[in-house]
Amino acid sequence: MRGILFSHWATRRWRFWLVSLLSILLLGLFPVISVVIGGMIARAAGCHVDEAGVYPCIIAGRDVGEWLSFMNVMGWLMIATLPLGAGLLLLWLVAWSGWLWQRYRQSR
Repeated sequence: MRGILFSHWATRRWRFWLVSLLSILLLGLFPVISVVIGGMIARAAGCHVDEAGVYPCIIAGRDVGEWLSFMNVMGWLMIATLPLGAGLLLLWLVAWSGWLWQRYRQSR
């Protein structure tokens, strides 16, 4: 039993499942992360950021207003990435549970 659970093949397969899960989560949540980080930077610097336009925001002597505006507008990408990420996560769960079931049946 120990050889089945902790073999080199099983370790590599677990790594595959973990990397694929993290990739799906990053794909689905990237716009959310971008908006949150952009908002935190703007708030810390005392800058105004919205979708209406680009406002100057000087941080360490450089104007980062365009980048903050871009990060804020990335939120609109959520319309596509959140449903895509949810669908991929559902497919991942089905595949992962099937793989676990197969491993369980083989170990018996």
